[in-house]
Amino acid sequence: MKRFEGKVVFLTGASNGIGEATARRMASEGASLFIVDVDEDGLENTVETCRGLGSEVSFRKCDVSNEDEVSSSVNGAIDRFGAIDVVANIAGIQMWYHTDDHPTTDFERTLAVNLTGTFLVCREAIPYLLETQGSIVNTSSTTALAGIPYSAAYAASKAGVLALTR
Repeated sequence: MKRFEGKVVFLTGASNGIGEATARRMASEGASLFIVDVDEDGLENTVETCRGLGSEVSFRKCDVSNEDEVSSSVNGAIDRFGAIDVVANIAGIQMWYHTDDHPTTDFERTLAVNLTGTFLVCREAIPYLLETQGSIVNTSSTTALAGIPYSAAYAASKAGVLALTR
């Protein structure tokens, strides 16, 4: 038996990078997946790969900073699979600016995706996770602890994810 056989994973940011790799790993471990991202082309590639690994996969375009899209996606996972056992919040963005040149709209967008999006997915999924005694995995960054140049919004958002998770 594979470690995640019979489990449903709701995963954000699944079209590339860490999210895509996590989706592939969960699929190889037997999980059923409900994956979301704003990049539909990348999402479809991840779906193909995960189905090739034998996983049942459903997907939806979802901007995690949009409350209605998150609610609809979580409800879509419940409609499709009847439960959620694991939430993996991986969606994130990073924009590079000198702090004194950082547009407020881009700062707010980074916080909206990285921090608010993580909160929204958790909030919507928690009632279902309580039923399954499931788990939440929130992805932060070492940047939350040490910072990096040209990345004030990213560092702040990932530090917020750490605090939210604690």
